Amino acid sequence: MPDVFAANREALLASLENTVRVLRDPEASRHLAQAAGEGYRGIAEQLRVARPELTEAEVDAVAKLDFVLVQSLGILWLMNPEGLPSGDELARAVAVIAGDEAPAAAAPPVE
Repeated sequence: MPDVFAANREALLASLENTVRVLRDPEASRHLAQAAGEGYRGIAEQLRVARPELTEAEVDAVAKLDFVLVQSLGILWLMNPEGLPSGDELARAVAVIAGDEAPAAAAPPVE
């Protein structure tokens, strides 16, 4: 994702600026909430094709997590491009929260 963020830095900034502006208007905020729902659905559609063995509940949960992570990582990247958590760190955190044994790191993070 850092490469995608770097290639689209100005668009990412404009999106963040627009989001703050929209959130100040209650009517526009409702439209933004609907757009987020459409974002989840778009991710879910692609996930259903890539992982047909997943249940609808699993697809929905993964799509929402993906959306949340990408949005949050984009903001964090803008603040500190070198400070993003690795995929292994995020996977370990999800496993701990879920009460599962934390997965072993597959490889050291790429610096």
